[in-house]
Amino acid sequence: MLRYYNDHDDWIVQSGAIARCMQLNGELVMPKYQSLNAAVATLTRGDSIWIGMGDWGAEDSYEWLDGSRLEWADWDSKQPDDARGQEDCVMMVDNGYWNDDTCGDHFGYVCQIPIAAPVRAFSHYVVSSEVATYSQARQMCEQTGYRLARSSFGNADEIRGIVVGTQRYWVEDEDRGDDFCYTVSVDGTATEKCDQRLSYVCEGVEPHDIHVAADDPVVEEASHFEIDCSASGSPAPDVTWFLKGAEVPNQIKASGQSTLVLNGVTKADYGVYECHGTNVVEGVTYSKKRYSVVQGPSEDEENRE
Repeated sequence: MLRYYNDHDDWIVQSGAIARCMQLNGELVMPKYQSLNAAVATLTRGDSIWIGMGDWGAEDSYEWLDGSRLEWADWDSKQPDDARGQEDCVMMVDNGYWNDDTCGDHFGYVCQIPIAAPVRAFSHYVVSSEVATYSQARQMCEQTGYRLARSSFGNADEIRGIVVGTQRYWVEDEDRGDDFCYTVSVDGTATEKCDQRLSYVCEGVEPHDIHVAADDPVVEEASHFEIDCSASGSPAPDVTWFLKGAEVPNQIKASGQSTLVLNGVTKADYGVYECHGTNVVEGVTYSKKRYSVVQGPSEDEENRE
């Protein structure tokens, strides 16, 4: 599914378009074949937009956001020309053809979103047949890598749909806080004495809220550079940096986060980095990612120095 964003607030730099599409569980459109390119051109009705392509690494070595090489291209006349040596990002111009442009220019954009893309982190619930106090229930869920299920306005009906009969189950209530101990049944949520021994519902959550400290950092050659990435989920996601499909060797990893470390930066280090958050819920592996475009200073910035 294609979604076009062209209001005044939607005219942004390419890295901003990449980030916004990621927030929608999609990607900045990558028209890798002619029919998709034509569909995007029709959707935008002659407006200029960013597409998910650039030569962020080696000059004139164009690639798509996912690291794949171009097998088909639709460049405009005399393009790409890398005017003034500053054009490393690619946009679609009003005739549907492509043009390289400076990454700091502002255009609208089209996001390519799976039809079934979730609008929130997807939870998987496990109903325990054991009984425990409220605090014990939280510990038991955490021992499995999950958390005690969090009931809220958005998912209360979903949790009530998996519990049995009139029996009450320990949960956390996000809308009311942790001042009391809450339970859920088919009739809804209620407070109970925290020392009662009841069954409980655990919750595994796919990776979400992937946060990168900088979407489009400008990094000078020979410098030292670090950038953090974190992800939420239950179990805590394994967070890993990738460049062109390969895991980056220099990164410092911890639970739910990873720091990309670049020492003595060279032009080979420039490009589109992917931060992946991955975990396993109910035996199934889930992964989400976010991009960061690491680029060198423009010629104007270098001349000023």
